[in-house]
Amino acid sequence: MRSITVIDHSEVIEKILRHLHLWCGPATFAPARPPSPGVGVEAEPTFPSDDDDSPTPDYENVMTD
Repeated sequence: MRSITVIDHSEVIEKILRHLHLWCGPATFAPARPPSPGVGVEAEPTFPSDDDDSPTPDYENVMTD
């Protein structure tokens, strides 16, 4: 299949799509929701604690192949 021409005029594209009943019109967006309660309130950031109960791996005594 060979492309003979390209249509780049939006009015012509809209007219063709309307004729074929394929025109949906420009995209519409719903208005944004209001923020959830508590969002935007300055809160203390939470970080993982340094007091892990998980032991540090012992890499010196690992068996190797």
